[in-house]
Amino acid sequence: YVYVYEGLSRYAPIHVSKLDPNNDMKLVEGPVYCCESDVWNRGFERFGDNNEIGGELPYVEGAWMNKYNGKYYLTYAAPDTKYSSYADGCFVGNGPMGPFTYCENSPVAWKNSGFLRGAGHGCLFEDLKGNWWKMDTVSISVNHEYERRLILLPAKFGEDGLLYTNAVRSDY
Repeated sequence: YVYVYEGLSRYAPIHVSKLDPNNDMKLVEGPVYCCESDVWNRGFERFGDNNEIGGELPYVEGAWMNKYNGKYYLTYAAPDTKYSSYADGCFVGNGPMGPFTYCENSPVAWKNSGFLRGAGHGCLFEDLKGNWWKMDTVSISVNHEYERRLILLPAKFGEDGLLYTNAVRSDY
């Protein structure tokens, strides 16, 4: 089967649908809700360059799925691409349709300062040598508040089963 992860909203959760590639991509199951914002318990999802703006729901977007050691890792971006606080959170599940549990070490990709800021809305991939990488967009905002560039962060899955990245040298 093919699984499609969708969502870009302040009000609707990211969801997944199961499609049959042998039957014109007919819907088999779904859509099923995967994850939604929770600004009361996940401060990195709050608006503002320093997550200081409350009272509004963030944009939850950029769903990306990876399977590693039998677990399904769903990364997503919040609160809004124009802020330095833009970051990727993570949920993990036992199957491609969940249910998913929030990874308490989120945000798993975060870069709030430096020349390039606000790492979010990207992909996670393994290279030919078995190294994991997180490619995310970051704000440069010279010509427009939503002007973005790409960064490449080393990533890994810890012994605790959680996803980690390192943004220390991402300005270079």
